[in-house]
Amino acid sequence: MAAKWKVYWGVVALSLALYFTMIFWSLPLISSMAGGLVPFDMRPGGYTHVQAQVFLTALSAEGAQFYLNVQQLLDAAYPAALAIVLTFGALGMAAGRSKWLCRIAAIAAVGGAAFDYLENAAVKMLLLAGPDGISAEAVSRASRWTLYKSVLTTVSMTIILILLIWALVQWVKRRQT
Repeated sequence: MAAKWKVYWGVVALSLALYFTMIFWSLPLISSMAGGLVPFDMRPGGYTHVQAQVFLTALSAEGAQFYLNVQQLLDAAYPAALAIVLTFGALGMAAGRSKWLCRIAAIAAVGGAAFDYLENAAVKMLLLAGPDGISAEAVSRASRWTLYKSVLTTVSMTIILILLIWALVQWVKRRQT
């Protein structure tokens, strides 16, 4: 296996490790420290000013510190790792397939990562401001970044899934002849 593929699969493993750590440990822990409410990172459709205030009010001081120090650290590495996996995965499938679809998937992956970083910065500001210090505009901005991140990442993953199915169908056809 070429060195570049070893690096790629290493980044795949890293992104999966980060994802599973967040999904099965840090985000459920934050949720439990907020009385079972869903953390900002897990609201792909966004959230309102009232929902943000309710979450921040319910979140314990320990939960806010954990969100700021642990979750935000994990989420500092994850968007880049995911963008690398999706971008190079999409571009790697371009041979013999729709190159423009692969490029759209790659662009969407990079855009999703950019919006994820904007979301992280906005969520940090919300956590630091607390329930009484957040403005409707700050919440709207954070929610918008969350929504954009979710849409672009979903677009990228959907295109890659379609390309994978397409490749599998082509492979089956070749095997049958």
